Amino acid sequence: MARIQPFRTTRPWRTGAPALAAVLLASACSVGSPIREGWEVVPGGDLHWEVRGGGAAIVLLHGGGLDLRQWDDEVAWLSRDRLTLRYDQRGHGRSLASSAPYAAHADLRELLDRQGIGRAVLVGHSNGGRIAIDFTLAHPDRVAGLFLLAPGVSGWAW
Repeated sequence: MARIQPFRTTRPWRTGAPALAAVLLASACSVGSPIREGWEVVPGGDLHWEVRGGGAAIVLLHGGGLDLRQWDDEVAWLSRDRLTLRYDQRGHGRSLASSAPYAAHADLRELLDRQGIGRAVLVGHSNGGRIAIDFTLAHPDRVAGLFLLAPGVSGWAW
């Protein structure tokens, strides 16, 4: 009779507390890319943003009900050789809700302009995917690529 082997993985969070502690300690002690963060005033509101790393730009757009922390794991490794921009959309995280009508993809354009980013790969989840699509349709020359995760779509009657 064949013996069933236990499930094994190389993922440290599945190999027990000592491995998890080692991973957490290593990530806490490693020198990451410098963080620049701030707020941009946009018509009818302000946006909290964070930039790390350098090189080709990647913009991480969070889903509805979330904030820029959605991308904590990804930004840690992407920013090693890429410039990463992430921000809290209006009414999320540390950004205030809007006091006037606005277009979310216009907020993205403002941030890119003020950060001096001409072209970027856009990574969007859910509502962030909708913003990425809308921005791409409005400014195709500024988009180096799209990576969409279950994107919303503007104009769709739910």
